[in-house]
Amino acid sequence: MSISKNISPPKWPQRFLHWYCKSDLLEMIEGDIEEEYYQIAEKKGALKAKIYYLRQVFSFLRPFATKRFFKQSITNMGMNGNYIKVALRGFKKDKLNLSLSLIGLIVAFTCAMIIYTVIDYQLNYDKFNTKANRIYKVTYDETLNPNSDRKLATVGPPLGPAIKTYFPEVEDAVRFRDTPDQIVKYKDKQFYEKGILFADPSLFNVFTYPLEKGNASKALTEINSIVITHEMAIKYFGEEDPIGKLMDIEGTTLQVTGVFAPIPSNTHLHFDFIRPFEAFKVPFGYPVTLDTWGWISFHTYVLLRPDANAQELESKLPPFAKTHFDEDRISRFRYRLQPLLDIYFGDVKHDKIASGSYNYIYVLGSVGILILVLAAFNFTNISTAKSLTRAMETGLRKTMGSTERALWFRYLMEPIMLTLFAVIIALAITPYGLGWIGSTLGFEYSWDMSLFQRLLILFLPMALVIGLFSGFYPAFIMSSFQPASVLKGNLKVSHKGNFLRTTLVTVQFGITSALLIGSFIISAQVNFMLDKDLGYDKDQIAILQIPGETLEKYYRPLKQQLLQNPYVQAVSIGGTRMDGDNGSGPILAEGFDEGIPMKITAIGEDFLKTIGVQMLAGKEFSATHEYDSADGIIINESAAKVFKWTPEEAIGKKMQVSDQREGHVMGVVKNFNFSSLHEPIAPFILIYPHTRLTDVYIKLKPGKVHDLVLSIENSYNGVIADVPFDFMFLDDHLQKLYASDKQFASLVKIFSWITMIVAIVGLYGLIALICRYRMKEIGVRKVLGATFSSLIFTLSKSFVLLIIIANVITWPMVYYFASQWINSFAYQVDLSLMYFVLGFLITIGIASIALTVQSGKAALVNPVNTLRQE
Repeated sequence: MSISKNISPPKWPQRFLHWYCKSDLLEMIEGDIEEEYYQIAEKKGALKAKIYYLRQVFSFLRPFATKRFFKQSITNMGMNGNYIKVALRGFKKDKLNLSLSLIGLIVAFTCAMIIYTVIDYQLNYDKFNTKANRIYKVTYDETLNPNSDRKLATVGPPLGPAIKTYFPEVEDAVRFRDTPDQIVKYKDKQFYEKGILFADPSLFNVFTYPLEKGNASKALTEINSIVITHEMAIKYFGEEDPIGKLMDIEGTTLQVTGVFAPIPSNTHLHFDFIRPFEAFKVPFGYPVTLDTWGWISFHTYVLLRPDANAQELESKLPPFAKTHFDEDRISRFRYRLQPLLDIYFGDVKHDKIASGSYNYIYVLGSVGILILVLAAFNFTNISTAKSLTRAMETGLRKTMGSTERALWFRYLMEPIMLTLFAVIIALAITPYGLGWIGSTLGFEYSWDMSLFQRLLILFLPMALVIGLFSGFYPAFIMSSFQPASVLKGNLKVSHKGNFLRTTLVTVQFGITSALLIGSFIISAQVNFMLDKDLGYDKDQIAILQIPGETLEKYYRPLKQQLLQNPYVQAVSIGGTRMDGDNGSGPILAEGFDEGIPMKITAIGEDFLKTIGVQMLAGKEFSATHEYDSADGIIINESAAKVFKWTPEEAIGKKMQVSDQREGHVMGVVKNFNFSSLHEPIAPFILIYPHTRLTDVYIKLKPGKVHDLVLSIENSYNGVIADVPFDFMFLDDHLQKLYASDKQFASLVKIFSWITMIVAIVGLYGLIALICRYRMKEIGVRKVLGATFSSLIFTLSKSFVLLIIIANVITWPMVYYFASQWINSFAYQVDLSLMYFVLGFLITIGIASIALTVQSGKAALVNPVNTLRQE
């Protein structure tokens, strides 16, 4: 069969079958399974064939086909067969420790499964694209320029068609151009939409975006066509068929020619509407055309042919660029090819592109591993301590003829049964946990059979390992006891046994303290960014979004109307929302021979006064000085420092702002954060608008939010009645910049407190068992006059000491890793000793409660009841 040359049965199930199956049955069973495997692989694919193979291997795990691993007498075989019943009776008899063990394991496995799903979701960004390994994004790298460290995710508009024509190794190329928020209308429905992109028709050849309705080969061929996502089809059309329906975007009538099938949410490029690139028009006032290579604002992707080499192609791009740029500019940048699967975690950022951080993956992965390790240690400690209370049972079994192998089987079976049961329960709980995490933190995860199988394959062996690990030491110790000594009550635990338990408890509390301290530091860093003084008044600022043409027509009467509102202090317009979504370009200043790349934005008169930014020198734009709007340029402190000017020296200096403005510096402002606090304050250039802006800034007076918004809306409707009222508070908008940071902090905090609960549950169970083991000692102490408080101190002091030792060991490690993580931020919270002390106090405080409760119970037992048992 030809297919056998290309695929073969999965290795580990095959080895597992060879391990357990009787030799006289192996050839027949394996032959039948493999024959059916190849038939299914040929007809239905390798994945279904492997699933079938795995199912069949486990289906033959029955007594008639299983090797005899324990060669014993019939009597001992009967005893082994009866161990399951004995184990179940033991579970019923010791419900407390059974419950504590299961709770710890179930919680740990559930948390680990959720964390795995979160990480798996992040690591699989864009992998749904069938040609993902051949797709590259062309980026614009300025790190060759000593005056710039920018890596831009966009390039000029002519690059896409040119690179496809020029290089035979490029199979296809597609360009995207994002747009400002626009009003989309259908009948009586109209909304501001931000996910409107223009794209070449080759979109469907490069990316895997299938249509559930429409023809992909024709969907973007007409200039007035539009393709919408599945979600937008429901939002605007409900149960109607969208194909052929007419929608309106900013006064342009468009026909729906396609509806995308649901697109996985873990894609770096999000959109709701796609219009043909041919329909894109250069925005009003822009001094460029679609043939301008230096207009670096277009996302461009190339699909390489299967035999093409990306590195060789990238090496050919500098000579290619020379045909379109002058020699001076060629020396300051280079085109790079960024693999599609590297974009999400890459170092080339863009506000329209989703991005992630490997630091978050590492931290979450570590948290998941630590929770599992903690639960495993808990379980092992309880199993070890529990075995000491069953020494008499073990002695009787050995006296009755039970062998060491049988006892090993006995002590290994119980923990394995519990861990496997815990995994099954965790698999049942995980979908609900994912749903809760998703709704709380804004994640989107779908529970399907593929995810279930991956979790089963990963965590089932893990449960077996934990079960074997937790049962191995008790089995080793108890099977080596001499029955005569045990039955006489002369059971002694070796120093090695005590050392192992002590080590495990120390590690448990080290993990707990580390996660608590880490969660405090992460939360403090996120809160620091949310609360930091940004250099302007963000709390009393609101933004009205209005289409450019409408705002240009109605701004003056709207401003006049708003200033009459009792809740309004000042009104202006701005081209930035303080989120880093600004233009950029080379700035050529007086006394300098080379342009330096800087951020650029446009603002109206009195904008800086409206948002509360301090002027260090000069003045800002004013409606009473028309010369300012044509010639004036305002720079921030960082820009002045680049040109080695003091604020006073900068006033009057000549400056060329890209292709947009040539004039003089009229003002220098104090540095303020106009983008995320992940980045330091960069040089910033402010000019008077020469294009149509869309945002009206309103400085508000204090008042009730509902009354304030209603009053502003009434003022707005008095001037502009046919455009939706789109109002936001600037502070709410800025919160979105740190959404991923807040989600990450929340996840770590949740799992850290869960870790604390798991640790305390394990400690409670461990103390309960040790108190049972030391009941004779407690009785003797009470008879000799020990007080209640002294008994609690005696039982608890060793654990308190272990907590202190755990923190002493943990603190340096936490400090090191926390420092590494915090250094990824431009603005950092101080690593105060307070976080470490707080983590220690919480750990020892909660542990002390568990210790006191359980030790107190043991100390209150009448010594007569314990001593007469001897």
